[in-house]
Amino acid sequence: MSFLLGAIAGQVVSLGAGYWAGGESTRDTIDKTAFSNDSTAAIVPTLSAGRRLLAGCANSGTAAYWGGGFTGANSDVIDKTTFTDDATAAIVPTLSAARRELAGLANSGTAGYWAGGGTSDVIDKTAFSDDATAAIAPTLSGNRDAMAGAANSGTAGYWAGGAAALDVIDKTAFSDDATAAIVPTLSAGRQALAGAANSGTAAYWAGGYTGANSNVIDKTAFSDDATAAIVPTLSAARRGIAGCAQSGTAAYWGGGYISGHVNTIDKTAFSDDATAAIAPTLSSSTSYLAGAANSVTL
Repeated sequence: MSFLLGAIAGQVVSLGAGYWAGGESTRDTIDKTAFSNDSTAAIVPTLSAGRRLLAGCANSGTAAYWGGGFTGANSDVIDKTTFTDDATAAIVPTLSAARRELAGLANSGTAGYWAGGGTSDVIDKTAFSDDATAAIAPTLSGNRDAMAGAANSGTAGYWAGGAAALDVIDKTAFSDDATAAIVPTLSAGRQALAGAANSGTAAYWAGGYTGANSNVIDKTAFSDDATAAIVPTLSAARRGIAGCAQSGTAAYWGGGYISGHVNTIDKTAFSDDATAAIAPTLSSSTSYLAGAANSVTL
């Protein structure tokens, strides 16, 4: 009853969570961060196999998907975590090729996209209606790995950075999947960064490696694609981090590598971009993991 009264009174009630999967060293763990209070813990379902250098995306309200990675060899596996009970298993459709250091993003309600990896320009698309997955004709503007993805759901996906410390941002229009580099670029070339989005407003690109670990957060405004570094930075410079977001509220940046793996989670408030480490941490220190979010509010 109090839940309903709160909703009726116009309060925003968070029902969603961020998920963190895989990482060093070929970790199969999935952690879950409740957006209501930021509490974070490992959940019992795990990935179908331990892997690092994988990608994540989500059909908000339904499921997260975890694609590719490295298990000792490159992987074409896609695991699916159902949000109703966190059950996780590999699905029959796989990526069009086994690859690691790819990026993921989603047009929530419609499809997930998997781009690059293993110096590839390929973009695969997973239809959320039946999980069918195949490479699409548009490709990235060049062969890339170690980049990040973020999406303005219903409009376009963005792919930023990549090895060797690229500043490129590609944009995939969801209306027809047309993909091309845009004129705004990252404030500096970097790889092994993370992406997250406040859908309808902006994408954020955090951390990575420029020749040294980076604490920079860039912001891409969806209104005109203008991109620049913001004044708040990560709590520490690190690479191999993951991102996810509670759209309308905050982005979260988990794990990474400094001089060793870390369990830190930073949070960027979308109201003013203020960024700081939060007290809950990942269940173990790791890097080169993936993030995805069930971004649901009432």
